[in-house]
Amino acid sequence: MKYVRAKQIAEEKNVCVATVWRWAAAGILPTPIRPTKRTTLWNAEEVDEALAKLGKEL
Repeated sequence: MKYVRAKQIAEEKNVCVATVWRWAAAGILPTPIRPTKRTTLWNAEEVDEALAKLGKEL
């Protein structure tokens, strides 16, 4: 299982980091895990599935 940070998602999807956090707040992205207070990680496969679904809905 691969985990990614907001910056990695932003670079891969060609959006800014703030957009990733907006998607997370809006429930578009799956719930991240927080292994430490300063680290937020998303499951890469779940992110890809969520954004693929979003693309189909647009």
